[in-house]
Amino acid sequence: MQRDKLSSDSKLIVILHNPVAGRRPSNRRVEAFVRLLRDKGFSVEVSTNLSQAAELANKHFEKGNLRCLVGAGGDGTASELVNRVQPDVPVSFFPTGTSNLVASYLGMKKRVPYAVSLIEQGWTVS
Repeated sequence: MQRDKLSSDSKLIVILHNPVAGRRPSNRRVEAFVRLLRDKGFSVEVSTNLSQAAELANKHFEKGNLRCLVGAGGDGTASELVNRVQPDVPVSFFPTGTSNLVASYLGMKKRVPYAVSLIEQGWTVS
């Protein structure tokens, strides 16, 4: 894996929230995640609709104002998300699923402040 930094200084984040991922509801964790992102100065658009989130991310990416697209869910959410957006769209994950194998492989933690710091710092893995 190669680490790099985002080239964009954009403050717009699109979040796809899969509320049925995982064993227990994730609404409160996602709300805390969104709140902290906004406290850090980011503009956040949240959708529970996969097609809508992908369309928003692609549109904002083409305009050059997308920081990243975040999948708040599990491995299925991650898979669906990366297969619906343009190849260069920056994607991050906020693990709320059961196994979260993708997030584990990438060394991501489930804590809200950690997920926000990754986005804020702009680290990428390819």
